[in-house]
Amino acid sequence: MSSTAEHIDLTKVQFTPELLASIPRAIARHYRALPVRVSPTSLCVALAGVNAVETIDRLTIILRRPLEFQIAEPSQLDHFLLRFYGDGTKDRYEFLVG
Repeated sequence: MSSTAEHIDLTKVQFTPELLASIPRAIARHYRALPVRVSPTSLCVALAGVNAVETIDRLTIILRRPLEFQIAEPSQLDHFLLRFYGDGTKDRYEFLVG
């Protein structure tokens, strides 16, 4: 992602269950990555910054699909990640009781 990546206002995105399911909860929370648009050819993901080369590389490998990226305000991104994916407590509980 370059410094010319588009910024996105997450309050204008229509989040659907299908869109949110395109990135598993644990992956979204770990990488602070929120799906914002899906098409037949790619998935657009909001990240907090443009200097996330390692994150971009890993997400591309993990999600096994072409990705596009946009920049979200960090506080807004964290708000929506918490809203849609929770605080991770359930993930930790499921891991412990397996």
